[in-house]
Amino acid sequence: MTAPGNRLFVAVLDTAVGNVTVGSMICADREYPETPRILAEMGAEVLLVSNACTLTDWHLAMFRTRAYANSVAVAMANYGGVVAGDGRSPAYDAQGRQLALGPPGTEAIPIAHLDLDALRVYRATPEARARRRSRPVVALCNPVKNPAFLHVNPLGRPSHGM
Repeated sequence: MTAPGNRLFVAVLDTAVGNVTVGSMICADREYPETPRILAEMGAEVLLVSNACTLTDWHLAMFRTRAYANSVAVAMANYGGVVAGDGRSPAYDAQGRQLALGPPGTEAIPIAHLDLDALRVYRATPEARARRRSRPVVALCNPVKNPAFLHVNPLGRPSHGM
């Protein structure tokens, strides 16, 4: 669903309860509002996140906000253990209600039950549509070569990463 670089993708998964449109992110993506917003605008109903860092209460609140602000369900798989990621893998519905939360400091597989029909009914409400309405968004996933940010390194090569 993703490729290194400058694009985001959504995919339709054929599940036992019907098709669901998902978007995927990695750990750092959850900290910025643009990535989940773009995925929601691309039609994602559920965002799946792989994570590898400690999840503080602040991180969990931010992740919950990503669900609410974009009217999407979100689920995160975090490394367990005391050092690697401290566990606490969460899932929230599109209204920000907690569906699952793994225990801290240990490996676990929390199970979240998401009612897709209820999700879709909620996403069709004026409240949910208003929160995820399209707004002008800088295409962060589209490389923009602004001359102010173009530099040449000592070897004469561009140093802007593109």
